Amino acid sequence: MRRLLLLLLATLCVLAGCDRSSTTAGKPPSPDDLIGTYGYVSKNSGRVVPLLKITKDGQAYQLFEYSHGDWHRPRTSMLLGSGRTLQEVRPFTRADLERLIHHPADVEPIGLQTKALALIRVPAGWSDGGKDKPFVTKSGYFAMTVVGPVELQRM
Repeated sequence: MRRLLLLLLATLCVLAGCDRSSTTAGKPPSPDDLIGTYGYVSKNSGRVVPLLKITKDGQAYQLFEYSHGDWHRPRTSMLLGSGRTLQEVRPFTRADLERLIHHPADVEPIGLQTKALALIRVPAGWSDGGKDKPFVTKSGYFAMTVVGPVELQRM
């Protein structure tokens, strides 16, 4: 009996010392999780084409768009006057998602946005609930652009 009790106690000690969770399991999701490069699948070639890149400089996030073989930071329109300054990158919130889909959101998105573009992460398989043509993300990553949502893949 004593031997069984010692074996049970030893097993509990070993299991208590095991850390089955990853290092990020206890960390709440944040825009830092979005740092990286994202692309869309080309309908012509089936290959993933770069579209967005997120970096962080100090406490500020930077969003880059891929165009003509190079990465560019979005700038304000010349129509707004005072030159073409870099667009501010700010967090994308649940309220922002609800404004886009025109009804309460059933998920807590993580994202970053400028005035004309947003990179958003939601659970894979999430749908905007659109009546005519619903958007469903397979990967959980998508960009909201001036032409609508674009499914993205992390590269």
